[in-house]
Amino acid sequence: MASTDEKLFEWLTSLSSFSLPSWEELPDLDLYMDQVVTYLERELSPLIVEDEEKMITTWMINNYVKGSLLPNSVKKKYSKDHLAYLLAICSVKQILSIPNIATLFEFQKEQAVNPEKLYAYFRENQSQTMQDVIHNALKRMEYHSKDIDSNRLYLYEMVFKLAIEAQAKKIVAEKILYLLSKSDDFYKDEIARLTKEQLELQKIERERKAKK
Repeated sequence: MASTDEKLFEWLTSLSSFSLPSWEELPDLDLYMDQVVTYLERELSPLIVEDEEKMITTWMINNYVKGSLLPNSVKKKYSKDHLAYLLAICSVKQILSIPNIATLFEFQKEQAVNPEKLYAYFRENQSQTMQDVIHNALKRMEYHSKDIDSNRLYLYEMVFKLAIEAQAKKIVAEKILYLLSKSDDFYKDEIARLTKEQLELQKIERERKAKK
């Protein structure tokens, strides 16, 4: 029976070749809900940690639509844009809350960022970050494999280090989103104030002209 180290090494090695499908590789034909779930389960299966874990369900997708993370389906079918959004959501939902993911997507919509470009950016960064983490983990395992007195304590140490790094990055990411949301509110309020002032000035000007 394979040891924990061997199982972990095998899984990390297989994961080292993982990347989300490119935009061109996403299905061109629109899919029904059950087809979407089947497709996403297949593409995201390397990221599953526990044997019975579900990366995506119809209930989740319906909630994403209700939460404005995902556009409504068209005639009960989901397009390439939907799939790109869902792949991104599934990849970060364990780190970012649904409201924070919605904030990110809302910013993308306001800035009129092309979904294809946004997905390509996300895919590239996810792949690179994944490769860095896996490389460091494999390097650590290789180092300890040469030590005949080594035990599995280093694996627990790896868990602590990875968890602390994930928590630190999560906090920073959420703080940035918080500040951006406050900044956006400021600019929206400022634009509303200036618009109100402009309308009042126009009203005064019309009344002045009417008195002449």
